[in-house]
This record gives sequence, C-alpha cells and structure tokens, in this order.
Amino acid sequence: MSINLVAVALYAINIWLRLQSGTNTGTPLVLSVIGVCMLAVSGWLGGKMVHEAGIGVDIAPR
Repeated sequence: MSINLVAVALYAINIWLRLQSGTNTGTPLVLSVIGVCMLAVSGWLGGKMVHEAGIGVDIAPR
C-alpha cells in the first residue's frame, strides 16, 4: 500500500509540474518512469502475496 501511495503522490507532482512548465521532458519524464517502476514492483509484490502466500484466498471447502 505504501508503494502505491508514493506512486500516486509522484503522479500528482508530475501532473502539477507538467501543467506549470508545459513540457514533457526532464523532471516530469523521470517522475513518470519512477512511477511506472513503482507500480510494477507493487503489482509483482501483490501477485506474490496472492499466488505464493495465499493471502486473501478462501480455501475453505464448500
């Protein structure tokens, strides 16, 4: 959850910088790359929790 919250904050800063400067290079581009990488790591960790540790999976017999 922490990684996702930081990624959202980076994207908010990214949008603000793009609106202020009107450019898509430099710092906004770097923030976009970092945000995408953080979301990829977060997704990988979430998948690992579900598929390997069985967190959030109901295995009760029916």
